[in-house]
Amino acid sequence: MTLYLTFEEYTDLSGLITDEETYNKVARKAQHILDYYTFNRIPLFPEVPEVVKDTMVDYVDTTYKMLYATEGTDTEPTDANISSYSNSVEKITYKVSSEADKSKELNSVLSDVAQKYLPDYLLARGVNFDVEQYIQADLQSENNNP
Repeated sequence: MTLYLTFEEYTDLSGLITDEETYNKVARKAQHILDYYTFNRIPLFPEVPEVVKDTMVDYVDTTYKMLYATEGTDTEPTDANISSYSNSVEKITYKVSSEADKSKELNSVLSDVAQKYLPDYLLARGVNFDVEQYIQADLQSENNNP
């Protein structure tokens, strides 16, 4: 599987992960989710569009923070993990998220990111996707707008 965004491109675009091995692990998962939301249309392009690379940075960073980062995890009590607090001789309850809950929340957040940044022709289910048509349209608009 070829990643849409190399580690070098990722770091140039100010990604959070500094270790290439970790990046590859997280980027693979993020890319699978992106492919799901774009109906596997990105590999049809001769080269990965810049908007996809920019979106991948957000996807990788969000996936890393939500699934892999150790700071503030359920095993480490933090203010973010408090679900209830009582001050009748201190009773604190921490929320514990299952892997399924984390995955569901991640998919929801990444869906919002895709809707915000990616063009409709990558996200719309009803689009009959012809790469040549969109590439020609992009080239014509670039030629008309020097």
